[in-house]
Amino acid sequence: MDGRWRAVNWLSRVIQRRTDLTLVSNEALRQEVECNGGSAYVLPDRIPTLTPAHNVVLTGRSNVVFVCSYGHDEPYEGLFEAAALLEPDVVTYVTGDYSKHEIDPSELPRNVVLTGYLSDDDYVCLLGAADVVIDLTDRDDCLVCGAYEGLALHKPMVLSDTTVNRHYFDRGCVYASHNPRSLAAAVSKALAAKERLGAEQRELEGIRRREWEQLKVGLLQRLQDLNNTSLANVGGRAPTIV
Repeated sequence: MDGRWRAVNWLSRVIQRRTDLTLVSNEALRQEVECNGGSAYVLPDRIPTLTPAHNVVLTGRSNVVFVCSYGHDEPYEGLFEAAALLEPDVVTYVTGDYSKHEIDPSELPRNVVLTGYLSDDDYVCLLGAADVVIDLTDRDDCLVCGAYEGLALHKPMVLSDTTVNRHYFDRGCVYASHNPRSLAAAVSKALAAKERLGAEQRELEGIRRREWEQLKVGLLQRLQDLNNTSLANVGGRAPTIV
């Protein structure tokens, strides 16, 4: 849930209590739903299948891609400062439309490239060309899409140092707090170990894909059980899922 909006959070809790099942991405959220009086099933996002359509030549000796939408939960300003602490030939590409956020590219370190909005194909090609993928959020219980995408492409990653990240993305990653020095150190560490981390990501992708298929089977059984229970009740209704 979004901690900024009290009305939305209240509505979310009401929905959780009144639905038969809420799908969540991790154990921490399952516990939250159950504390709110609901019932939850953990099913992380399915790892996407991504194939870069063409090769992209990037400008740095080493190139990192920060997956960013300039959301309020993304510490992009700290990342800009971190880039200034890295070697000049370590280039950080930052995705997302920055035009609405009063960001002047000319005021950023010279090794930061703002890509602006990218098409899906261009975005995947950029990720495919990266040495390291970064995705950060200050939401403790959030598994970010860019991390699933980095895993799909077997990219070493720098992620926020949270319990859910350490549990799901438990190898192939370097975890960082959001201060510039920690972020810069994490990027340097990931670049130095990129061959090993990439191999770990390949291993992890296989593990998580197999787990997802098992969880899908469990979910289908859970839904069947809910449906059978509803049909058995006089005046029963179809189960509701969110």
